[in-house]
Amino acid sequence: MASEGRRVIGAIVAAVLWPVMTALARREPAERASIWSLGRQSARVFFPLAFLLWTLGLAWCAYDTPVAGAAAEAAEAPRVLWYQVAADYIERTLRRFGDIAIPLTITAMILSPVLTTIGRTLMTLSQWITANWVTPYIQKVESRGEARGRSEGISQGVAKSNAEWRAWLERKDAAEAQGRAFDEPPPDGRE
Repeated sequence: MASEGRRVIGAIVAAVLWPVMTALARREPAERASIWSLGRQSARVFFPLAFLLWTLGLAWCAYDTPVAGAAAEAAEAPRVLWYQVAADYIERTLRRFGDIAIPLTITAMILSPVLTTIGRTLMTLSQWITANWVTPYIQKVESRGEARGRSEGISQGVAKSNAEWRAWLERKDAAEAQGRAFDEPPPDGRE
């Protein structure tokens, strides 16, 4: 039963990773020497990812390794020193880490091209969204603002012109009522 479960999980992982890995192999043909080498973009992701996985793996091994060992049991003897207990603990921790270091490295090698592809896809998607949604929306809002600004500017200009004409007409009527000559040109400058 357990072997069937492993086969199913292996088949699912292979089905998911195979298209991604083949797409990556087609995308960066000049940058790869073999299937185990990383492209320049993937290497930028691999080293920090491997460092993170190794640090977490070593921390887990250190946390999970019991301090008590042969040297700690013998610590009750008068000749065993604290650094012998520490050395034994470090040795057992590193031995446990050695069992998971290679799988962590392979995991980082598999994840780095996948994460690089996901990053590229997200960047392409954000550029597409910007070009097709954000930029047209900004242009639409700007054109609305320009149209509203024009209509408000026209109405303000009409109001100002009407006020100038009313003032001119009032001065003209006042001059005619007083019997004076009115030689001021109209506001548009024509007679």
